[in-house]
Amino acid sequence: MFAQDGIRWTKLDRLACGKCGTALDVSELDPFSQMVCPSCGTEQTVPARFGTFLLVERLGSGGMGAVYRAMDPTLGRFVAIKVMKAEMGDDPALVESFLREARAAAALNHPNIVQIYSCGQEQGQPYIVMELVGGGRLDQLMEGGKKVDEVRLLEISLDVAEGLKAANEVGLVHGDIKPANILFDKSGRARIVDFGLAMFVNRQQEMGGIWGTPYYIAPERARGGKADHRSDIYSLGATMFHALAGRPPFDGKTAADVVVARLKRPPPNLRELAPSVQPQTAALIERMMAADPVNRYPTCASLLADMRSALASARAARSPTSIVSRNKKIDRSHLIVLGAAALILLLAAILFIRHSTRAAREAEKIARAAAEQRKQAATNQPARAQSQEQDESEGVEVTKTESGRVRIGVTVFTGEIETEIVRACEALADNPAKTFEDLGRIATNVPANSARMMWLRVLQAVPLWAQGQTSQAEDLLRQVAALPLTQRRGHPVYMPQQIAQYLIGDLGEDRFKQERKEWPAWFSDVAGFLNGIKLAYTGNVDQAILAFDAYTSTNRIDPAWAYAMRPAAQRWLETLKGWKQVERDTLSRAGAGDIDGARAALQAYLASAPAFMRGPAKRAEERIAAKEEEMRAELEARRERERLSVIQKDFDAIDAWLAEQTPLIMQQKDFRRVANAARDLAGRMQTEEGKAQAGIILEHAERLQQLRDILGRELRDAPYNRPDRELGGEAVGATALGLRVAVPGRGTILRPWEQVSPRLFVLLGRHLADSVPRSAEEKADLYLSLAIASAYFGAYEPASALFQQALETHPPIASAAHRLLPGSAPPAN
Repeated sequence: MFAQDGIRWTKLDRLACGKCGTALDVSELDPFSQMVCPSCGTEQTVPARFGTFLLVERLGSGGMGAVYRAMDPTLGRFVAIKVMKAEMGDDPALVESFLREARAAAALNHPNIVQIYSCGQEQGQPYIVMELVGGGRLDQLMEGGKKVDEVRLLEISLDVAEGLKAANEVGLVHGDIKPANILFDKSGRARIVDFGLAMFVNRQQEMGGIWGTPYYIAPERARGGKADHRSDIYSLGATMFHALAGRPPFDGKTAADVVVARLKRPPPNLRELAPSVQPQTAALIERMMAADPVNRYPTCASLLADMRSALASARAARSPTSIVSRNKKIDRSHLIVLGAAALILLLAAILFIRHSTRAAREAEKIARAAAEQRKQAATNQPARAQSQEQDESEGVEVTKTESGRVRIGVTVFTGEIETEIVRACEALADNPAKTFEDLGRIATNVPANSARMMWLRVLQAVPLWAQGQTSQAEDLLRQVAALPLTQRRGHPVYMPQQIAQYLIGDLGEDRFKQERKEWPAWFSDVAGFLNGIKLAYTGNVDQAILAFDAYTSTNRIDPAWAYAMRPAAQRWLETLKGWKQVERDTLSRAGAGDIDGARAALQAYLASAPAFMRGPAKRAEERIAAKEEEMRAELEARRERERLSVIQKDFDAIDAWLAEQTPLIMQQKDFRRVANAARDLAGRMQTEEGKAQAGIILEHAERLQQLRDILGRELRDAPYNRPDRELGGEAVGATALGLRVAVPGRGTILRPWEQVSPRLFVLLGRHLADSVPRSAEEKADLYLSLAIASAYFGAYEPASALFQQALETHPPIASAAHRLLPGSAPPAN
């Protein structure tokens, strides 16, 4: 047997070389040391045996135990084994909980969770056998204060959140999310390890300690609360903070200092420590690390939605110039590389010019068609049916940039119709219903299914959203998105359709960004504003603020109709910013326990707020409801603790009472007095559980008294005459004062009950049970009374044997037997 860091395993005496098979004597070598095979010169590690596994290498160790790379000879594969310290196995109930939760975790089969193969206990040490993941860990990327790239970290965090979501859906909590528990497989995908250890987390806290890495522990757990899925969300947020800032959110000389710092103040401003981090990422982490769990993401699903949005924002913010440093000196090797790059660029330019020439010819064709149409209108030629493409060519401008690229400019609305649109949007903030009607009236004067008609329908969605009529707005956009168009891709008629498809989710973010590069800048401004409305009514306030701010702060004003909604956007922007304070105040009330006040404040706000604020209010209501549920659960838990405390007081009173009765039971065997006292005890109990337990003790005392009565009644006809040194003669009867013994040469004497040992008392009862004729039911009942007497006298093995004999003699007695002596034998099926 060998031990290191509290882990025990078995040393090997002999080992076969892994290359040539030579038998090697390793009895003098420590496990995990290196040796060279004298036959083939191959260097190899001396393993240790743990059960059926060969431990090859220690991968790491911690407060609970150590992790080893091991060979599973049964299946012929390498695995990872986490072995708990032997002291962890001293509590059988804890070990059973550990194995039960580990088996539950083993049922998780998710690409972002390290698979658990099996679990068990070896030499008193609980262990888990896991999949061996060999791509490194997140803490290794952070060594020495290194900062992790924002995009890469968000990709990692998405993987972790997906794994947590899968675990939470089956009721599992991790309890110790930290960089060291985030592994990478060969493809770089993040995998969570150590699921199945959550019961150690809660058990440690029940014992008065703080479990979990202090840098990442949630405040409620630092206060001694239970770990739940929101604790995992906090720990993941703290891990992300550390990875981006290069330092943990809280620090101290000791683990206790770290926890105290977290309880006293909020986390530092992440962007002050890492200015390059995108605002959306910082806001995401800030919410994940909210001190009050109710202010965090209520579910991993809601976390994932914002995390994906933050990842998209971080990717979009990347600049190509950040890839190459401008300050590097160019040496000869750089010149060679630059020369090769120049040649590649020249070839690309030739291809681009060919493509641009083709695009220019297409644009000139559109322009000629537009000129022809204007010429016909100017000379009052008779109207004729025109194709949609001809109608939509009006206002198209073709220009060339200095690089030779062709750009198409589009003028959708001009003159009186543009003026009418601007006038209609003046009422958008105060009377969106009027704006909707006015835009509908304007639409009656434009050709059906034309680009102008589609633009007006898209614009009509805005006042619908503002009124909270989200389904009508989406129906309108779906009509635009579904219109069949005959023009070639790239024609301006597709502009409103692209926006409609984007807003209803049929056109992805990346594809839409690529598409709108071909259109004027005002198109992106309008698209951003429209998306801001959608974000606002869906409750994504932070992103809506960014969208409205971008639309209102641009200095572009042309075309006028595209920016006619700017005054309304400014009003709504102020509304959303004001909502942030309302939300904080409302949730603060909920956090303080004033749920009714929080809901009343929310309803009062909605009474005068724009209808689209129902979305953010709904999110706030969900968080209030979550806090209410948490408070309800806490109240129930407190009531249960109080109930259990009263029950415990009853049980403590019973234990104290039993200690007082010990002389009457063990020595005087005055079971009648004990029974009378037990009746009084039952009347003093405060709980049903206490009364029930006192009732069982009363029944015990009555059975013991009946047993003494049987000795007095039956020993006269069936005396006990076997040699017994303590008895010193023949037991021939019993009275209330003692046992009657016939002693040779001395006649019959009365031995006081204080001088009759518990062994002899039970022995005489067993003699009568076996020698006096009685029914199977009566015999089993007597065996049960003798089992109770043995248990009171501390003879637990004889008590168990008598208990089993009672069951075998008369099986129907099982119910009463298990009620009176629970735990003496396995319950009957």
